Amino acid sequence: MQKKTKNNCLWYISSANYPLNYPNNDQCTWSIRAPSGTQVVLSFSAFDLQSSINCNDDYLSVYDGTTQFSTRLAKYCGEGIPRTVTSRENSMFIFFRSDDRITSTGFRARWTTRSVCGSSPSGTSGTVRSPNYPSNYPNNARCQWVIRTSPGTRVRLSFTYFRLESCPSDYLIVRDGSSSSSSLIGRLCGSYTPRPIVASGNVMYLQFYTDGSVTYRGFSASYYGVPVCGSSPSGTSGTVRSPNYPSNYPNNARCQWVIRTSPGTRVRLSFTYFRLESCPHDHLLVRDGSSSSSSLIGRLCGSYTPRPIVASGSAMYLEFYTDGSVTYRGFSASYYGVLDGPPTTPVWNPPTSPAWNPWTPPLWNTPTTPAGSIPSFSQVIVVKVVAAAAVVVVVVKVLVEVEVVAASVVVLVVVIVVIV
Repeated sequence: MQKKTKNNCLWYISSANYPLNYPNNDQCTWSIRAPSGTQVVLSFSAFDLQSSINCNDDYLSVYDGTTQFSTRLAKYCGEGIPRTVTSRENSMFIFFRSDDRITSTGFRARWTTRSVCGSSPSGTSGTVRSPNYPSNYPNNARCQWVIRTSPGTRVRLSFTYFRLESCPSDYLIVRDGSSSSSSLIGRLCGSYTPRPIVASGNVMYLQFYTDGSVTYRGFSASYYGVPVCGSSPSGTSGTVRSPNYPSNYPNNARCQWVIRTSPGTRVRLSFTYFRLESCPHDHLLVRDGSSSSSSLIGRLCGSYTPRPIVASGSAMYLEFYTDGSVTYRGFSASYYGVLDGPPTTPVWNPPTSPAWNPWTPPLWNTPTTPAGSIPSFSQVIVVKVVAAAAVVVVVVKVLVEVEVVAASVVVLVVVIVVIV
């Protein structure tokens, strides 16, 4: 039995006697070890072994590791050039066996190494792509990226293209931290483009795995640092401001505030200044509760200062979002707990919804009829009688001038009856 260990960057292997027929009852093994941080790539230039069901007579097996007990990547027999095989790590084990009957010319292959895909990008923004993108990614790929953005920011990952084989064949793992042991955010696969992913800090860890069969174009994603802002203020009163206020807020901000006042009170939020870009670019969401799933009170944007907002309880949740373009000074608001007063109704309830429309002036600035100013029924009758009398006086005066006094009396009676 032949046993060969290779550790060069490029080496050819072949069956015994190649290109003549290999012998019967032959066994050969090749244990390949490449430099750390690389993968072994095995490609064939010729292949002709005895054919058999399940390749049980003459065959060539390829393993992902250093022994025959490692995970098997492929098993070949018959005629035709096999597909290229790539190890997941820096080692590969190859085993050839022939029985005591038919022989053929055998095989010839070469192995090379390639760097494991992945990197450790850093900075305010950048791009991460699957290997070979926009061409198809390779089989048996194993890639890692450690993304770091500026201190004081959160990593935000947005996909511009995504197409992988379905799980568990090919997939991308996203973790909230700097290593493979960090908390799992998600395992992504298939053909649907994932929604943007935001880490809890300025580090995100990606792991990309593919198997030995079908490949696709893969993925392309951009990342950038989202400024960290927001807090959980509590107490009887306080202030909430957009980041950098009174200077302009930053682009791509994602802020959350959970306001809590004393138990038994309702949060009342009053704006002293408000200037954002129009919806949907930059906006402030106000929710009636303590989380992002609480009932939405309103989406605020534009240049009109909103009216005071009152929650139904002692908690209010604010979410502030900005895009990547125009910025303004933002907002400044004070809050305190109140014991009475109805909570603010959601913005979509008519007729108050126009008050929240950023494109029109708020309705609460327009004059309204004072309460109790609607006239009663008796007041209406008096007004009608006075008006009728005035009309009658004019008519009588005209009739007198034409000396039709009798007719004027009749007209007077008729007019009064009709008006009353």
